[in-house]
Amino acid sequence: MKLPKPESLTDVDMRFLYKHDLKVLQTRKRNLHHYVYETTFRKVLNTICDDCTDSNKKTLDLGCAQGNVSMALSARGCYCVGLDLRRSFLKYAQMKVEPQERKCLDWICADAYNLPFKPGSFNCVIAREILEHFSRPEDAMLEVKRVLSFSGNCLITTPNGERLSLARKRTYSYRGYFAQNELEGFECKPSEHVFEFTTSELYDLLSACGFKIEKFEYLVFIYHVLPFFLRLPLPLTFLRRTEDTILSFPSIGKTLAHTVMCIIR
Repeated sequence: MKLPKPESLTDVDMRFLYKHDLKVLQTRKRNLHHYVYETTFRKVLNTICDDCTDSNKKTLDLGCAQGNVSMALSARGCYCVGLDLRRSFLKYAQMKVEPQERKCLDWICADAYNLPFKPGSFNCVIAREILEHFSRPEDAMLEVKRVLSFSGNCLITTPNGERLSLARKRTYSYRGYFAQNELEGFECKPSEHVFEFTTSELYDLLSACGFKIEKFEYLVFIYHVLPFFLRLPLPLTFLRRTEDTILSFPSIGKTLAHTVMCIIR
């Protein structure tokens, strides 16, 4: 049984958003943060409901932060395990959970390099905006491969390393790391990005870890383009459909999209 698709963010979904995102969305203004967060959140949930899981399967939300995606899926009947290294995020997520939803949710504080699960434990793994924070992304993805069932899927979203707005001088090249060992002894704060992958770099990483890439998709225009369209008196549904159509062309998506989403098996 497939999970119901979230055609629009409901009041239930709004409860799962970060505090600062809630404040932005509740202003009901057409602004960049409102559009970007709601659009990506909606897209991830729709893709998970379509391609990755159903209510009878077990899902791991890797780097769940404050549990937004985990709780949105559990509200639709999917059993989720939210995992993060930061206990403060997990405590905040637990505060938001309604009593009737606790049977569909577990929270675990653990390291992505050493997942505390048996091989093949999950039918779906979500790695949303986390791959760019790993100094050893290949080790993390090998752990994902280990805990993913034979027929399971993994959904990944990560910043697009080829977008025009990227200041690459602040981010290490993933290929350069292997060629020159640039990151020896490098330490990165949890909120900072170690790598921002190009499509080909991401493809090479996932293939080297034994994954088969099912689908690549580009999300959200670069930030200096969107505000112009948001000022126009156009329905948001029209803007999203237009954006999806434009970004469906790979050559345009590589240049304009802020985020890459892929489904791997």
